[in-house]
Amino acid sequence: MSLQVLKFAWPDVAALTLNVVPPLDASSHKGTMGRVGVVGGSKDYCGAPYYAAVSALKFGADLSWVYCSQEAAIPIKSYSPELMVTPFYDDKRLGDSNTEHLHETKQDFIDESAEVITSSFPRLHTMVIGPGLGRHPDVQLMIQAVLQEAVSKDIGFVIDADGLNVLTTKHSPSVSGYSKCILTPNAPEFERLASATLAHFEGYVTNDKNNGGEDLNVKAVQYWMQQLRLNDSDTTTPSSTHETSLDGKLHTTKLSATSPADTTSTPPLTTTEAVLAKRVYALSVLLGGVTILRKGEVDIIASSRVGLNNRSSSQHKDDGPSTDAVYVLYGKGCPRRCGGLGDILSGITATALHWATPRAHLLPDLSSALANNSNVHQQTHPIEQTQTIRTITTTTLDSITPDPSSTDSSSTTPSKPDLHNALIHACIFASTVAKRSAEMAFADKGRSMTAPDVIERIGRAFQDIYKE
Repeated sequence: MSLQVLKFAWPDVAALTLNVVPPLDASSHKGTMGRVGVVGGSKDYCGAPYYAAVSALKFGADLSWVYCSQEAAIPIKSYSPELMVTPFYDDKRLGDSNTEHLHETKQDFIDESAEVITSSFPRLHTMVIGPGLGRHPDVQLMIQAVLQEAVSKDIGFVIDADGLNVLTTKHSPSVSGYSKCILTPNAPEFERLASATLAHFEGYVTNDKNNGGEDLNVKAVQYWMQQLRLNDSDTTTPSSTHETSLDGKLHTTKLSATSPADTTSTPPLTTTEAVLAKRVYALSVLLGGVTILRKGEVDIIASSRVGLNNRSSSQHKDDGPSTDAVYVLYGKGCPRRCGGLGDILSGITATALHWATPRAHLLPDLSSALANNSNVHQQTHPIEQTQTIRTITTTTLDSITPDPSSTDSSSTTPSKPDLHNALIHACIFASTVAKRSAEMAFADKGRSMTAPDVIERIGRAFQDIYKE
């Protein structure tokens, strides 16, 4: 098996990825294009959940809910009449001495609060968990319960901001192997996730214990932990016409599809980007193949098929894919880093997740398509069998009803839709629209640009990209 690191720009994938977008149809009803729930918002942070929820609407979702603290509910309601806002806990009960000393009562409080959200699952297509959530331990326990129930109900979700901190706690819920989970960390959040994941597996490797009954390759776990610890000095700077192993050793096999840097507008893959791409992929491996969109100057997207487990897939160790890929998406964006940009992306991504899932059968395999594109910078890294924790075969959507509006019967369409591939397409489209929106806002506002300026331009950016 081999790993491809592919660096590209939106024009290289536009014709492939635009099938994420379902056509507008007069026969559709309210809610068809997406019912998104945003879980976040606390007394100190009211803007973040609003940005995520309204961005989902501006991107094309029909309905958007916000589940927040009681103190945040009225301010968020006042921001927009388009959002449905439901408080799921009373701020005054957080850390209350009456509940601290009565374990049963505190647990009741946590369960009742979580149930406000989980009881609404039948109306939601996807969720965003984390914007403005805060870090109170009681709230983190509520979110753990919500995540566990979302996994059991097969609801897709995007975890961002303070939601990612829930995954780093000692008693964090296991989203490992859940195919409809997208994590969207920025640089510091990625490092915290990496540290927490390494700490978890240190105990597993040290004690030589079976992790939750999984039959894992301990040497492979150690190997991917090593990859997650990589830094720039650990990897030899690769040539654009050579393959390099994940250990940084250069091989002399020429890449047939690699083009000189002066023939493409996409800058060559840098050493820093290549190392970071491997680290993002390694974290996806250790988390069982969840999709990770690591935000930055370039967005790096991985959805590993070499992971610990996958709740939605048929698992066979001998018929997995011969290649896997990590995607480095180059886009101009803007140099401004005001608050709220990540919240905007999370709302957009949750909507794209809902769109891509039933349309996965229309989305061609990106790694194969990009490998034959002369504009794409790429490296190939061999993955030996000893490095395979467990091969996850193509995650299929047998339980998902295909979008009836799609009639394409092209021979290139996979016979069984690939959920990993679909989520990659969703992340690429969401990232592209978010960055184009920010680019437009910065061109108009310059240094005074803030998140509302970006939200205002989501529609224009979408139309500029999609040209419906």
